[in-house]
Amino acid sequence: MKYIAWIICSLSLCFSCKTPANSGNNSTYKENIPDSSKYANVFHPWDGNWQGEFMVLNHKDGQMEGQIKPEIKKLEDLLSLPLDTSLIISVKQTYRSTSPYYQTVNITDTYPSGDSLVSVNSEGYNAVRGDSLICVVHKPDETVLHQGQDLGKGIIIWSREIPGKCEYFFETATDSSYTIVGWGYYGQDDLKKSPKTYFFGSYKKI
Repeated sequence: MKYIAWIICSLSLCFSCKTPANSGNNSTYKENIPDSSKYANVFHPWDGNWQGEFMVLNHKDGQMEGQIKPEIKKLEDLLSLPLDTSLIISVKQTYRSTSPYYQTVNITDTYPSGDSLVSVNSEGYNAVRGDSLICVVHKPDETVLHQGQDLGKGIIIWSREIPGKCEYFFETATDSSYTIVGWGYYGQDDLKKSPKTYFFGSYKKI
């Protein structure tokens, strides 16, 4: 259970604190955005209120040779693996675009801890920075930064790699549904082997 709690603290599942200088203020942020951008309205498919579950899954065989940092894209990719569910988190999210290049997010995660339920509130933003996408989540105990890759049609890959943490989230949003599949390496996990921790999130617009 300690391992699961440590993963919860490490995840950006709240998405994807004190605001870093020159990043959280929208008017300041706009100054760094070109007049014309291929990323205009890139976050729009996520606008609205969402509710669903985020699952933390463990590979039954732990880390294995091969399949290093796999490019999973859909639930079927996870179903082909021998995974056990170790934690289910109830999630409520609200996304609001305040410009074509900037979107705020508020999140409430609720999960079991011992004999009770714990709710954690977080806030953050998605933004275009030059030719890059970033996702910043302000949690009670840390600020998490992910880099984004836009694949078009409501699909963004969010990832980060820092000492002790390497994560990948493939997000897809439609008019009524929002899904996440991904994986993470944490602590002493071997980056030269397959991940042992996987994720699946499924949300509906409310």
